[in-house]
Amino acid sequence: MDEVEIRASERTRIKEITSSSHAAGREAQANYLALETSMSAAEAVGLLAASPKATPTQSYAQRSAAAGGDGQTYSERKAEAAGPEGFVDFGSTPSGVKASHKTGWSKAMAAEGVRLGPNAVKSSAA
Repeated sequence: MDEVEIRASERTRIKEITSSSHAAGREAQANYLALETSMSAAEAVGLLAASPKATPTQSYAQRSAAAGGDGQTYSERKAEAAGPEGFVDFGSTPSGVKASHKTGWSKAMAAEGVRLGPNAVKSSAA
């Protein structure tokens, strides 16, 4: 075989591997087998057929949207809920909660050095 025949043979091998129906969804693997190995086209196509297809990596927002969510993370929701001073307003005291419980909570938070606003706790997102 002369140099021209060798090149033509190698091009044929590369084309058989990369254009195989088994290369679809496995393009990176097909290119590696065709260009970086001396494996025959039949062996490479057989390996591609036995290999799983690549699955695209989705971001959290894409997975959330596909599941019917809005794509926001907990931290994003928390930051969005924070008011202008970085406080998250938990609203008024729910019915059935004694005022003494709310006062006790305020005292416990103050003892830990947490600054409280009306019905609010300092958010770490701010």
